[in-house]
Amino acid sequence: MDLSQAVFEELADRIRQLCGLELGPHKIYLVRNRLEPIIRQRGLAGFEDLARRLATSDLTLRREVVEAITTHETSFFRDRHPFETFRTVLLPQLTADSQRTGRTIRIWSAACSTGQEPYSLAMLVREWNTRPNQQAVSVTILATDISPVALARAEKGEYTEWEAARGLTPNHTRNYLQPCEGGLRFTPEVRRLVQFRTHNLLDPVPPPGVFDLILCRNVLIYFDEPTRSRVLSRFHDALLDHGSLLLGAAENLLSAERSWRSETIGSTLVYRKRLEVPTRVG
Repeated sequence: MDLSQAVFEELADRIRQLCGLELGPHKIYLVRNRLEPIIRQRGLAGFEDLARRLATSDLTLRREVVEAITTHETSFFRDRHPFETFRTVLLPQLTADSQRTGRTIRIWSAACSTGQEPYSLAMLVREWNTRPNQQAVSVTILATDISPVALARAEKGEYTEWEAARGLTPNHTRNYLQPCEGGLRFTPEVRRLVQFRTHNLLDPVPPPGVFDLILCRNVLIYFDEPTRSRVLSRFHDALLDHGSLLLGAAENLLSAERSWRSETIGSTLVYRKRLEVPTRVG
């Protein structure tokens, strides 16, 4: 099925408006490969017809296109070191703050895909709260994604043995998962720590409340610079004073340094929300 450069650029622009994904000229094969099944299933005339339909108010078609084009590649404890930093430094710091203020610790796992990241955090929280002679701390993890299909899988907390093997140790499996039809399922104690909600990072309104920690890893690299800046500004607004942001290893905040201060902990770069310093008048 033919996809001309002009129609590809129109589709790329529509997709950028829908979910922020930046599709350069080298992505023409990906677009053709992932969207052609939608064209055939819907009986459309071709990619030009698809681009025309996306300009209408067909919300179902828009969701199908975003679902097809976005990447859901993930694994448990991906890259390892951010989770080690969370376990050894950030969670103890947050616990001390929570015990001093009486607040529940709130964590946002943004663009969580099928849930491996928030469940990795939940296992570490569960491990922390079950230490001998230690007072448990109240933690909630909000996990969001643009894909209702990915979130439906995540909310079940069920994974194949192959998926579980990508990052989980035998101890994790023994302590936090139970056999189920088709694989393994997280225990209720772990699942209760995570709440799932559909959310588009381009939405100007973030999830309600404020957060102590936000993770948005390996997502911003797919956005253009203006979109990255808008998303980072919303993260900044959604964090408590001195709250922390974790990004992917290939991502940085060079374009927004004034709003953040960076701190290297082990192999992890942690961004802390920088407070605005009022300008002195007179």
